Amino acid sequence: MAHGNVFQGTGYGVAILLPAIYCRSCFWSQVLEGLRGLFRRVIVFDEAICEREIDQSYVADYSRPLSEMIKMYPDDRFAVFGNSFGSLIAIETGRTTNAGNLTVVFSGCPGLGDGKDLSFNVRTPRSATPANARRVLRNLFVFPDRFPPEEIDRTLQLIRGSKTSRRIIKALREVSTYNVKQRLLESRCRNLAIWGTEDKITNMISAKDFIVNHTDCSFFEIGQAGHCPMLDQPDRFMELVAGAFAR
Repeated sequence: MAHGNVFQGTGYGVAILLPAIYCRSCFWSQVLEGLRGLFRRVIVFDEAICEREIDQSYVADYSRPLSEMIKMYPDDRFAVFGNSFGSLIAIETGRTTNAGNLTVVFSGCPGLGDGKDLSFNVRTPRSATPANARRVLRNLFVFPDRFPPEEIDRTLQLIRGSKTSRRIIKALREVSTYNVKQRLLESRCRNLAIWGTEDKITNMISAKDFIVNHTDCSFFEIGQAGHCPMLDQPDRFMELVAGAFAR
């Protein structure tokens, strides 16, 4: 999967990864392997979705330390990768970091489409059943069978707690009032959007319409990929990233 370090002779390349809770799968290591083949350093910055409530202060609190770190190392080149909720943090980091050494790469970002985003239909802790988990996986991924039963069980244990379920539900409501479109328009850095053509959670067509027609963000599509294109098609995802950074 390695495509060669794209930062040879251009400074220290640092990738900061914002993984979503459902991305901690058995094949998440493929993404890390691909990033380590492109960048000299990879930092996994955990969103800790289960540790606190997601609201507008959550996005600001998590983007602030990233912005401060990037400003501390102006000779290094940074790339912040965000998927789903993580894309909100990535875009906010780009909005608050006035630095030419930063690129934001995001996918499956809620709020850029037609308003039907993140329709997980999670209501109560009791709804966190194996059957519902498999339904969510079918919505998230083109190849849900890659998730073995033990991975489903582990995710269910993570979200079954009443506090965690309430936080997730509150997060979905908060996203509906979070103006991510305006924040992307105010971004001060280079932005790359990489979308799965079969994303059932954040519709690609409506998101693409806004991104292509109203922003300077580059837009790439990946076929046979859903809400997490870096997991459905990790090789293709890394090829697009390598090509974008090589230009």
